[in-house]
Amino acid sequence: MLGWSFLKLINSSNFFIDKLLSFVIFSAFLGQAFSYSKVYLFHIVVLFVFLILLLRKELDVFLKFDFKKHLIFCYLLIWSFASAVLSPDKTLALKGLFYILCGVGILLAWNLIQDKSFIYKGLFYLYLANLVLGLLEAFTPIRWPISCASPWLELFKKENFGDYPLTYQDYPTGFFWHPNNASLIVLLGYPIILNSKKIKSTFKILITSLGLIFIAKAGAKAILILSAIYLSYYILTKNILFRLKSAKSYLMLALILSLFITVFYSFNNEQRNEFLTSLEVVTNYGKSIITLVTRGHADGVRGEVSERIRFMIGAVDLIRENLFFGIGINQNANLLVDVLGTPTSLKSIHNYWIELLLTGGLILFVPVFSWLLFKLMVLMRRMETRALGETLGLFILGVVAMSSAAYFLPQWILYAIISDSENARDFL
Repeated sequence: MLGWSFLKLINSSNFFIDKLLSFVIFSAFLGQAFSYSKVYLFHIVVLFVFLILLLRKELDVFLKFDFKKHLIFCYLLIWSFASAVLSPDKTLALKGLFYILCGVGILLAWNLIQDKSFIYKGLFYLYLANLVLGLLEAFTPIRWPISCASPWLELFKKENFGDYPLTYQDYPTGFFWHPNNASLIVLLGYPIILNSKKIKSTFKILITSLGLIFIAKAGAKAILILSAIYLSYYILTKNILFRLKSAKSYLMLALILSLFITVFYSFNNEQRNEFLTSLEVVTNYGKSIITLVTRGHADGVRGEVSERIRFMIGAVDLIRENLFFGIGINQNANLLVDVLGTPTSLKSIHNYWIELLLTGGLILFVPVFSWLLFKLMVLMRRMETRALGETLGLFILGVVAMSSAAYFLPQWILYAIISDSENARDFL
């Protein structure tokens, strides 16, 4: 009976297969939120779905993959295999190769889905669920069990980060493990939501204001400043407030202002201090990077920013020694270097683009970053895809807020969408 049911499932309609492929995308979006030890729900779903495709003998679906749209990822895959062969630590290299193969699986699934409206709706609801969950974490004792701030990590065979549950007890992490990761997801949703023709203006303002509260409570300084810059740009270019009735505009502005005042006074001392010193921190961060690039040292910078600069000093020193080919795929994971007399791990460099340059050298960084900039320009030229371009621009700037994006699966969903941008109209 079980075998017959499985065969019936395998031979079911293409509509059902389409939905299965959609769940590859949804599980990739959720990533580590549904996992046990190193095994993610995504890993199980992607294997199950492609196994069904193979058992249905529908190998021709893979031939439908548009390689012209994905040349950069073919190059990335070739580089990954070559780098894995040549890298000194084969275990780390294979792990890095696995990360890339997972990303390629997401691209394949996206390319094979016929009707993507179901995905767009699903991603929107998952975005809202993450936003609501994060706000509950910030204002109530609720905590998603798989999070750097969770006291239950050992139950899921996850690495425990010491005092993180205490340090981040009032910080939202949502489905994305860390406050910075979750805040980046909130930020990336702004252009799609604000430019949607199917969402009412009142709901747009509500989501945006709640998102700002989320980011502020997360203490994600760089993301908060990017949010302010983007929303200022949006208001100036779209003139959103003048599309509403005057009384409604003032009401919404008053609501947002009152929400900010309420949230600010609910901050603990550490969060309040982070919020007030955000501009100073980013200014110091920018000055320190300039000093770093000119081979100086990041003197006079304290706290979290100083730590980030120390990571980058160690990375840049290695980049100068391995500029063209890099040190190899995922070879930074176990690196410990001396930076200004302090032993420093380069597992998480806290700047994804420097990490990419370190591991792949110019032969990887230049093609990948050039492709991103090219896609950004193409998307921004057309009104139909400008929201996608804005999302990509925010990702390029905002991803440096993360400790590492090497296995940040949602980025592959973004790459899949922008590679298929001519078929992407209104998401919602």
